Amino acid sequence: MSKKRKFVADGVFFAELNEVLMRELAEDGYSGVEVRVTPIRTEIIIRATRTQNVLGTSASETEYTSASETEDSESKEFVLNLDHSNFHETVNKHDFIIVEFYAPWCGHCKKLAAEYKKAASVLSSHDPLVTLAKIDASVETNKGLTSEFEISGFPTIKILRNGKKHIQEYKGPRDAEGIVAYLKKQSGPASAEIKSAEDANALIDGEKIIVVGVFLEFSGEKFENFTALTKKLRSDYEFGHTLDAKLLPRGESSVTGPIDFNVDALEEFVEEASTPIVTLFNNDPSNQPFVIKFFNNPNAKPKLKPWKLVNPWGYLLFN
Repeated sequence: MSKKRKFVADGVFFAELNEVLMRELAEDGYSGVEVRVTPIRTEIIIRATRTQNVLGTSASETEYTSASETEDSESKEFVLNLDHSNFHETVNKHDFIIVEFYAPWCGHCKKLAAEYKKAASVLSSHDPLVTLAKIDASVETNKGLTSEFEISGFPTIKILRNGKKHIQEYKGPRDAEGIVAYLKKQSGPASAEIKSAEDANALIDGEKIIVVGVFLEFSGEKFENFTALTKKLRSDYEFGHTLDAKLLPRGESSVTGPIDFNVDALEEFVEEASTPIVTLFNNDPSNQPFVIKFFNNPNAKPKLKPWKLVNPWGYLLFN
């Protein structure tokens, strides 16, 4: 049973201490607590240089948390563990959920695990809710899901919206900070409205490919088709829309079009116009759309023979 002792320090303040808790704090290395045990008595020494509020308490009622309690909080599992028995039920409960398909033996999966967990912890308090989950794709009973989602390598991360109604490939960074930033954008509107020059400058940073639609009004067939395009390609590009072209940075235009504003024509225009003349192929996730586009192009395959692959995760050397 814990013992409580009252003490007076130079007539300055009174306090009631839990001796067991004070011992725990001292053992956990809390610098402000020292416990001295003598044959006659146990002395608990508190060193405080200023009044401080801890854990939302008032200055007159300060509560300390031992390191063991902090560790319990840090060890909380923010990544949902899925399998064939709970996958569909869990996904259908979430409007926005990210699922990592992994294998325990996969080196890249092991490298991602800690970053994925950190990101899940940060995003657990985000509004709207962003839920991160994982599923062991190497388990035999989960193989049906790997086939359903066409998983061919690990780790593969899928973004599922509205209970699998909209499924996208995750094409963002693999570090915690990058994952958080990417998913915050993905959980928001597919296209950002540009109302001022400041909005335009914040969206158009000069490095990324940004697709901006300029309209007379935010209604009608053309705007609806543009909106459909943004939802379809939001994992590949960043989109914006505005009623005032004067808000956009001015510069020489090297692209004209599109002539047709149906969704397929818009998609073709964006993909062609966004492909740079020279592309650096490396492991930067932002290059993934270009890599996929290139190797899916049948006209490019005969040209592969004279190329030398220097590094499977590095660069392509052109001879």
